[in-house]
Amino acid sequence: MLEQNLYDFLKQNKFTPLPLNSIRPILQQVLTALLKLKSLGLIHADLKPENIMLVDPTNQPFRVKVFYFRSIPSLFL
Repeated sequence: MLEQNLYDFLKQNKFTPLPLNSIRPILQQVLTALLKLKSLGLIHADLKPENIMLVDPTNQPFRVKVFYFRSIPSLFL
């Protein structure tokens, strides 16, 4: 399987918690994506596991893509 969202991956694994060494790279990549969006004056309108795509769920550490965001004028001061 090439891509699977985080929710489906967790569901497939009976919601077994991910180990910390898997969570860290996922969060780091999500935060990097959010910072990039902020620098472009955009915000993610609906961040949830269904909107975090695992590029290749068989590889560790996970590579992720954040998707389903809407452009909104910058509200950052």
